[in-house]
Amino acid sequence: MRPLLQLAEPPVPAGYTGTRLTACNLCEAICGLELTLTDGKVTGIRGNPDDPLSRGYICPKGVALADVYDDPDRLRRPVRRRGDDWEEIGWDEALDLVADGLAEALNRHGRNAVGIYLGNPNAHALGSATHAVPFVKSLGTRNRFSASTVDQVPHQLMAWQMFGHQLLLPIPDLDRTSYLLVLGANPMASNGSLMTTPDFPRRAKAIKDRGGRIVVLDPRRTETAKIATEHVFVRPGSDVVVLLAMLRTVLTEGLASPPAYVDGLEQLTTLVDPFTPELAEQVSGVPAATVQRLTRELCETRGAAAYGRLGVSATAFGSVSQWAINCLNLLAGDFDRPGGVMFPEPAVDVVGRRFVGTGHFDLYRSRVRQVPEYGGELPAACMREEIETPGDGQIRAFVSIAGNPVLSTPDGARLGDAFDSLDFMAAIDIYLNETTRHADVILPPTTALERDHYDLVFHGLAVRNTARFSSAVFPKPHGALHDWEIYRELTERVAGRLHRTTPLKARLKRRLRMRTSPTQQLALLLRTGRRTTLRELRAHPAGLDLGPLLPTMPGRLQTAHHRIDLVPRLVVDDLKRLETWLADRPRDALVLIGRRHKQDNNSWFHNSTRLTRGRPRHQLLMHPEDLSERGITDGTLVEVRSRVGAVRVEVAATDDMMRGVVSLPHGYGHQVDGTRMANAAKVPGVSINDLTDPELLDVSGNAALNGVPVTVAAAPA
Repeated sequence: MRPLLQLAEPPVPAGYTGTRLTACNLCEAICGLELTLTDGKVTGIRGNPDDPLSRGYICPKGVALADVYDDPDRLRRPVRRRGDDWEEIGWDEALDLVADGLAEALNRHGRNAVGIYLGNPNAHALGSATHAVPFVKSLGTRNRFSASTVDQVPHQLMAWQMFGHQLLLPIPDLDRTSYLLVLGANPMASNGSLMTTPDFPRRAKAIKDRGGRIVVLDPRRTETAKIATEHVFVRPGSDVVVLLAMLRTVLTEGLASPPAYVDGLEQLTTLVDPFTPELAEQVSGVPAATVQRLTRELCETRGAAAYGRLGVSATAFGSVSQWAINCLNLLAGDFDRPGGVMFPEPAVDVVGRRFVGTGHFDLYRSRVRQVPEYGGELPAACMREEIETPGDGQIRAFVSIAGNPVLSTPDGARLGDAFDSLDFMAAIDIYLNETTRHADVILPPTTALERDHYDLVFHGLAVRNTARFSSAVFPKPHGALHDWEIYRELTERVAGRLHRTTPLKARLKRRLRMRTSPTQQLALLLRTGRRTTLRELRAHPAGLDLGPLLPTMPGRLQTAHHRIDLVPRLVVDDLKRLETWLADRPRDALVLIGRRHKQDNNSWFHNSTRLTRGRPRHQLLMHPEDLSERGITDGTLVEVRSRVGAVRVEVAATDDMMRGVVSLPHGYGHQVDGTRMANAAKVPGVSINDLTDPELLDVSGNAALNGVPVTVAAAPA
């Protein structure tokens, strides 16, 4: 048998002409790609028709994958700050500078003096999955933050509370679904989120072709709403009341068909009784009759699934909303059944193997605001105050890993100012962007086409069981480091500088793991899963079809006694906060929501000219009647104000928006000094997160990015 190190297909030789199969790791759809190479350059990218999951589908981002590899603005060597400028330095010097800065903070100010932020791309990189977490843990700090708390923590919290593991997430079995209820999600643009669904357009068409229905509840007539069989406007942040009213309808009309392994049905009936369809109409704008009809349709159609995403989870009651969606799916009759919601069985089962922790909540709290942690992370909305507020445990040094929180977390502009007050800041990133420009040292890893890849997370969230390993297309450039090699070096160098000691056994275990490559670790994980091997995946670079989703419950539950509690204490307690909000909520405030486009990838793909050509997408969308009431003309410059900030942006009138709701896209706002992203700097737009409020949090700690009260007026001259 060949050594594990040789299990990856070798990169293409210099000057190679031909084709190569790989995968897109830019979003959760994980589409299979076929690259055309001419003289060692990528000259064409198309979807791989033989991929069992994506089936030849590709979105504009996949076509532009090589733009990152070829980007002249991408950092290829470490850089350090010299006054207002930057200079390239060698890896040893750069790694020592970072290790010195982190160790100095830890030794002088204690183990919580270092803060760490992990951005979204970490979930899409095998090396980060295997090596970033051990690096972070080696520092011992509680000040850990990530993009999860501006995105998905309500899903994880409720999965842990109800099913026993934070990644045991119910996934709509789309290829057999007959009725899909979509709340606050736009899979036509996102390709699915916490529901890996490449080729959603064709899958949605198939639902309708077999006589099924797609119903979308959203305050904007999104791309998904436009292809659905029905769209219903709902006021942002009020989805929770609609969902509770639907649960009440299920229970009062005798529509519930729960599985035998659930507990708490009687208490659930009592809890939701106050939330009538009439109350839902008053709060959300969704007619009471529509609430009741949709509930009956969901329960009476075989093969029905409810699915909610960012528009529901990134609200003040995201966790209660996700709990209610889980309860709807459990009671409607198609939980763990074909066409309903089911649980994937990936080749590497991160749930069953406990590769990722099951979840925990409120083991400790943030220093300043006393906000509970979830899963070992504090809310990203707390970062600024933890940096700026003096006292024991104040963050003095910081590491940003593949993230841009200045554009992607609440009150981002002030967070950037806070970064400037640090004693030391480092970034592991390929760009000098709005966040990394505040760093003292930037360490750039290789990019997607230069390293092996396997999706440890997203195969476990997919609408079909598949597995695919992608070998590096291009060799690692001379003098470059992979992400996992950076984590390994930093872990060892910081440990050697710390005054505290670690037991020998723990040091040896960590050293062995950090010196074992991601591909080696993957090979071992696949062997224990016994569904395939790395050797078999190499022989099938298009991927292996492991079959449709199958019933797995209650055996796959990670809870005690393999039962589901319908009324977790966290939810019961938070319903009291919901009652207070219902009594005190502003009745007529204009509220802000985000949006995404298929050509965007959060904040970091705007340096691709291919994806930023054409009609601008940055405007504030607003209903024509709301504009008229304020004496504002379509296309003019307006000032949008929230409690924490103000921005100026062009407004676009559209009846795709619900009255009383305005929308800005996420990930814009590149017009700042000190970055090196030439094309992004030309892309117009403002950062929505200069308006989002760090005080608005769900019980999970997730930021309430949607439903933020704002005012809109014509911009002063």
